[in-house]
Amino acid sequence: MSFKKSLPEPLSLDPSLHPLQRLAGQLHLLKQLPRTGWVIRGVHQVESVAAHSLGVNVWSLWLAARHEQRFDVTVDRGRLLVLATLHDLAEAVMGDLIPLQKKILFGEDPQQQKEGVRQAEERFWKGLKETEDTEPLAQFTQSLVGDWTELWQEYREASTVEARLVKQADALDCVMQATVYQRTENISLAVFSRLIEKAAPNDVELQGWLQEQWEDSNNG
Repeated sequence: MSFKKSLPEPLSLDPSLHPLQRLAGQLHLLKQLPRTGWVIRGVHQVESVAAHSLGVNVWSLWLAARHEQRFDVTVDRGRLLVLATLHDLAEAVMGDLIPLQKKILFGEDPQQQKEGVRQAEERFWKGLKETEDTEPLAQFTQSLVGDWTELWQEYREASTVEARLVKQADALDCVMQATVYQRTENISLAVFSRLIEKAAPNDVELQGWLQEQWEDSNNG
């Protein structure tokens, strides 16, 4: 399998288009874009990136409640759901990059890969924000995307408890989806078992349950 060695030009981010048109285009792409990791491992009914984002939203809510129960604190649900909804929006332009693609695009060094992904995501957010339209709805959307860009940065840096819970939910959704695929498609997805620890950091009860579910689904 070969991959392009450069990221595609974000033609759908043309600043001459109304910001709402550009946003609709990005959402359309995410609804159609299959998750690469499942595709290359032979899954037949592959979820889209948008479907994964729904899973992250739901698991974020579950993890927030779990976090509050365990630590007697309050999680900002509104902020949590905004972060979960926006976390993969840039994949409309970047695609759902797997580790091999990151190596081809950005080199062998993990830090260089992270920086390459960060720059590509920044490029997306900048393109989504730019507009040549002075009409009120366009200006409102431009300002809102600016706010979203700051929240995306919060998620990337995991600088708040809400951002960290969304990152955990991202891993949890992958683990739970893998167990579903292993049961329904009779396929082994062993590589994704490494995400169990990320899905349940410092939660021995949840981590043990996930491990049991993984083994059951892999032996089914």
